[in-house]
Amino acid sequence: MDFWPIIFIALSIIITIALYFFEEKPKFTESDILLNEKRFWGIINDTLNKSNGQYRIQIEQLPKELKKLSVQEIIEFDNRFKELRGKAYNWDLWGAVYLINGGCDDVCFYCFREWLISRGKDCYYKTIENPKTLINLQIDISKGVREGIGYVPSRLFKEITNKEIPSSYLENIEISGTQRDEKDLENIFPELYKKYSNRT
Repeated sequence: MDFWPIIFIALSIIITIALYFFEEKPKFTESDILLNEKRFWGIINDTLNKSNGQYRIQIEQLPKELKKLSVQEIIEFDNRFKELRGKAYNWDLWGAVYLINGGCDDVCFYCFREWLISRGKDCYYKTIENPKTLINLQIDISKGVREGIGYVPSRLFKEITNKEIPSSYLENIEISGTQRDEKDLENIFPELYKKYSNRT
């Protein structure tokens, strides 16, 4: 019986495993540095344009753009995303989303803020400055449509390095502003209430 084919296959497997373990992995360090904001928004706008504004397609497009960065820059991109998501943690914005969505819990508002970042710099800053401008956006309020884009950097980082992305950057978790009851929201955002009240 000729054992050489079996030996050859076994050696090939051993070599493949050895190469995997001894392969030099991309180097990185924990960091709370934020990616340059202009560069961050450039990536977001590129994915927004390439997806024709379709959020689910944009989520699929983002890893292709992030692969052009070093793993250290992916960490910085993730930090910048967290910084912007935390900056949008505001009661007035939450109230506006509550009216649009016919209710909004923590998860809903978390996902909405990620979706808002995906719409680009101008939309993001105009909205957090004045949530009334949401009246000008086409917003799909179906459940789950806004989930996903914030997880892209960490998933890609794990795929490239086989390690969890460092989380040394501390995202803001203290909500700003004043909490309102539903009647107050109707008075503060009458146009939003009129547009979306039939969906509640």
